[in-house]
Amino acid sequence: MPTPRLLLPGPILLAMLTSLALADVNASGLNERSDAGSSAWLQSDASSAVSSDPLVPPDVARRLPLAQRARIHALGGGVRGFGMLAEYPASQPPGEIVVARRTTIPSPGKEPYAPIALARVFDPAGNLVAVEEFTDQATPLEIRTLKPTLNPQPQTPNPTGSAGAASVWRISFSGGRAGDIVELRLPPTDTWGVRGEMALGIIPATLPRPAWLWIPPSSVKLLIGIETGNTSGIELQTTNGDGSSAAVLARPEPDPLKRAGRLFLADLPPGLPGSVTRLLLPARFGGAIVVEGAPGLLCPTPAAALRLRGGTVESHGVLTAGPLQARARDWMVANAPKVDRQLSITFPSPGSLPADLPDPQLQALMFGKYGFANTLAHTIKLQNAHLDPADPFLGSFRTENPPRGTPDWTRFWMPVNGVNFPPAALAAAVTFPSPLNAARRNEDLIRRATLGAFANFMSMQGDDILREGSLEKTRYPMTHSFFIYPPALAQAWHGLRDLVPDDEARAIWRAGLVAVGDKLADYQGYQSNQWSHMILGHLETYLGTGEKRFLGYFERLATAFFDGAFGPDNKFGQHPAGYFLEEYGPDGNYDHLSAYCLVTAWYYYRELPEANPALVEKIRAGIEKNIRFSSFFWLPDPGPAGGITSPTAFNCRTTSAIAGLGYPGMIMAKSDFPLGLARFRLTRPPAPGKGIGMASTFSYIANTDEWAHAIIRDGLRRGPTGYDAAGGTWVPHIYKAYSQPARVSPAPIPVEETGGTWTLPGLLAWNRSGLYGATFYDVAGATRTLNGFAGGGPDTLWTGATGAFLLGTAPGKPQSGPVVRIKDAQPQKSAESLTFSCVYGTDTGGAFFYSGKERASLDPRTVVEGRHYDIGAKLDTPFATLAWTYDLPDDNTLVLSVSLNAQPAAREAFVNLPLRTVETTHLRLESPNSLLVEVVGETGSAPVPAVRITWPATASGRLQPSVHKDLQRLVIPLPADGSPLPLRIVKSDGGRMK
Repeated sequence: MPTPRLLLPGPILLAMLTSLALADVNASGLNERSDAGSSAWLQSDASSAVSSDPLVPPDVARRLPLAQRARIHALGGGVRGFGMLAEYPASQPPGEIVVARRTTIPSPGKEPYAPIALARVFDPAGNLVAVEEFTDQATPLEIRTLKPTLNPQPQTPNPTGSAGAASVWRISFSGGRAGDIVELRLPPTDTWGVRGEMALGIIPATLPRPAWLWIPPSSVKLLIGIETGNTSGIELQTTNGDGSSAAVLARPEPDPLKRAGRLFLADLPPGLPGSVTRLLLPARFGGAIVVEGAPGLLCPTPAAALRLRGGTVESHGVLTAGPLQARARDWMVANAPKVDRQLSITFPSPGSLPADLPDPQLQALMFGKYGFANTLAHTIKLQNAHLDPADPFLGSFRTENPPRGTPDWTRFWMPVNGVNFPPAALAAAVTFPSPLNAARRNEDLIRRATLGAFANFMSMQGDDILREGSLEKTRYPMTHSFFIYPPALAQAWHGLRDLVPDDEARAIWRAGLVAVGDKLADYQGYQSNQWSHMILGHLETYLGTGEKRFLGYFERLATAFFDGAFGPDNKFGQHPAGYFLEEYGPDGNYDHLSAYCLVTAWYYYRELPEANPALVEKIRAGIEKNIRFSSFFWLPDPGPAGGITSPTAFNCRTTSAIAGLGYPGMIMAKSDFPLGLARFRLTRPPAPGKGIGMASTFSYIANTDEWAHAIIRDGLRRGPTGYDAAGGTWVPHIYKAYSQPARVSPAPIPVEETGGTWTLPGLLAWNRSGLYGATFYDVAGATRTLNGFAGGGPDTLWTGATGAFLLGTAPGKPQSGPVVRIKDAQPQKSAESLTFSCVYGTDTGGAFFYSGKERASLDPRTVVEGRHYDIGAKLDTPFATLAWTYDLPDDNTLVLSVSLNAQPAAREAFVNLPLRTVETTHLRLESPNSLLVEVVGETGSAPVPAVRITWPATASGRLQPSVHKDLQRLVIPLPADGSPLPLRIVKSDGGRMK
């Protein structure tokens, strides 16, 4: 039977409709609006009056007189919502709860996607007993009735620690659009409170005034942040026994984080912890507030505040934020002593490896730094440090603990969180199907994985947020939930749900996973790779629980991702050229991390009978487009080492090459995508006697059975103590992808496709008889200064004999191990750091300038397909027009012409081309107007010319050093009159050619 609901037509409400408010009113503190996902995307008139009348019909208002209305206020990460706690006799639970939502329904295309909106009801044990999704409501006002399902499971006794208080119910509304008005209607009770989840956008008509706030005995600091609104007249007061005001504790002060103001107690005065304070908000105040240091439950009386105690529940002497949190900690305290601290897993010896081991490339996945078999001891060691029930991080795998005395979640003050992958890694160890896997179905590892997952539930805030960092230091309540919810909770549960030790543990894990996932329903993180993790997390939650709304979350967000719903001038989704946007552009590292999540999701999703075929195809086409973009920068090197390199100058977040395999995304697609298979096969196995190479870290790169056998032997020799790393999280997903039957053959990659010319938005590439080149000239559609360098100059020139002899490279420290991040637009102060194609010089005032940050575009009017391309850009300093022209007169020749027309003319200007050498190549300046790229033969043999670059005799070129040892800069002065400087680049017909 469908859930009862009332649909009221829009015209009746237009006079009193409160639209989405401006971002600085209902979504304050954002670095940019997309940091709240789709929730704060629209802007409208914020001056619309809020009616004091109920949103529900009179009969509903009479039947359910307890009401609270609030305006949805979005914080960083799209954290938004509000809720109520209300106590009822255990014998008389609430039979119905009504939720009304008023929103602005935009015309199609005006927001990236409809923000997810959800009403939920939880029983006194923390079980979800009713849920209604408002996301796609068809009219500006909808009213839904939620009828809780009574849970037959025994409820946690006395969750608030006071007699008869086992009937505290929770009602939460989460999500929606910033500026929505939401009303909650409950049966009457005197014991109730309202709170922001996590910001309370106050509607003056219903908020208790004054409001009483309980301070836990464990609290040490208190912050009430006034996100928006007039701070005049706001006070925090102590109270006498009768609830009357005794003294002023705090008045608004300037907030370093640029809130409207804050009430802040850096040290709570004696007697305040464990008592009730009075928050005085003037009747006219209609702003938004957040609370840190105490549960932010505002109650109508001191008695209600003391009885509800902010919704906290005690577990073995520690106050947790709610009943589910207490159940998780109770289980942990009971089970941590059962863990075998000396656990040792013994894998087979290398000598016992059977000669006919099936699928060695699959078996090898469990080994190496990113596998579980050689890192298991380290993972166990990390958790062994957190098995004391008195440890606030009980069950976790943290390596960085806050200094002693730093407040933590037990004091309702959130420290910086530790990323918690290992539950998924332990789940991988327990479930990996291999005759070599001695950890399979190990009960101790199952218990440890459960403890690790529950460490997140135990410390979870009362509104289901996985908090990170206090609101004293940030206006973003969470960050790395995208690295906790998907792997540690959803993926681990998906793998272990039938193996978890007992019924209560299974109930807690499932309930906690669903609660967290619902609260994070449209959380995107702050970059595409983070959003892709969330997309996969929702799918795995559906696979592990069968809750169909999570399939809806996945489908909504995946559609928006691959549609590029936020546009190309953003950090989220797929750019029309194919790459996944990171910090507003492409990135060699995180592109593959997104691909890892999305390829995994595609393999799971397409198997579902209920999958939408159109979305299956949309994801498939998006993955194909992503791999295609990357393939233009797969540049094999000649010589014995034979690596694959890429330009990195255009990267916007790291210095990692887009051809790299530090994340397995694109090669996970090898069974179904011809270019994915081509990239998988490009990697050369190590030479005989050279060990297993990079497969010691990335065992998934092994592309021959011989290499895989070597990895397995090495891994068995090393055993579980092989590496001090917490690996294994990716293994089940890679196994899923690699287990697919081969359906395709490898496709030729662009450096192999002679005679081709290709254009994508912002990209031009060509291959004439093996002289290959590519320029990523702009993030098409961007409007901001990018962290990477583009502008129209060549990013690479390549031949089979030389490899990439021109390579635009990020000027920062190159990656030689851990990821090297790009933190800003990389301003450069010297010519030596210009490791990318550009022009540079000094302007008339003597100031150093260079190109690479300007908007550039391909002029479609002058294109002669396969022969001629003009890319132009405008510089602001100096005020100039920059042109890069690419002419392809024959198969072996590129004529690159560069001009800078400055007004007034620059004092001096040069073209700068980054030329690269490898162990088998050499650069030789024949004359001031000619340079050779030579292939170095065996000792005693003369170098063989492979490429010659020439330019007019009127310009004297030089080879200059750069900040990178393998790059020299060819520097040639540009004509002062703005005329083009042509460089003729010719591939030799002799030498070692491909």
